[in-house]
Amino acid sequence: MGNKNTIIEFNNITLKYPEEKDPILKNLSFNIKKGDYLFLIGPNGSGKSTLFKLIMSKIKQNSGSLFLKDNLNIAYISQDIGNSLFIDLTISENLKLMNINLDSESKLQEYLSEFNENLTKFLDKPIKYLSGGERQALVLAIKLFNIPDLLLLDEHTSALDPKAEKILMSLSNKKILENNITTIICTHNLGLLKEYGKKVIIMHEGKIIPEDINKENFFNYYFTKF
Repeated sequence: MGNKNTIIEFNNITLKYPEEKDPILKNLSFNIKKGDYLFLIGPNGSGKSTLFKLIMSKIKQNSGSLFLKDNLNIAYISQDIGNSLFIDLTISENLKLMNINLDSESKLQEYLSEFNENLTKFLDKPIKYLSGGERQALVLAIKLFNIPDLLLLDEHTSALDPKAEKILMSLSNKKILENNITTIICTHNLGLLKEYGKKVIIMHEGKIIPEDINKENFFNYYFTKF
């Protein structure tokens, strides 16, 4: 490993699913440093979800080496709240199961209100009766209760209506910046990149292209290539 601030390093990673003819990741090499705030963009099938699974150690590469900082605390949020919440249980019951404990009811109310004021009113309401925006705000509150080393947001706004999506992304951006959380956001919504992105990674056919792309020249590049 080179830079001491590097928390993840990919070295010539190739990964192929047994049922597929071609590798989904091809000789992938790049690193993620502490404090990076990255948008991960690319067509379907380009390897974005596989990259997240690799980082979370859900799958293993066929060749190459992957460095993960010791005891790396990773928080993952997707559009599917079933990965994070028990929908038939109440907010309070979910918080207890997730070990979200604060000294007093008032502190709990104060914490939840930072994410969505309605959460403080619905503590005894089952998750399935919350709106999509309220559910995702609750997931964010749970995942950020103990600030992670790395936050992976996998299309976490895509199931929401435009108004709720804007509110959730604004909230996510605020919390990321306030806590300097190393973050990778995977999205197909280029409007989010335009408004919030600073650095972008483009994936195509299992590779990252080009390495020196930035927000300023991204849109010309992306729309002429794909």
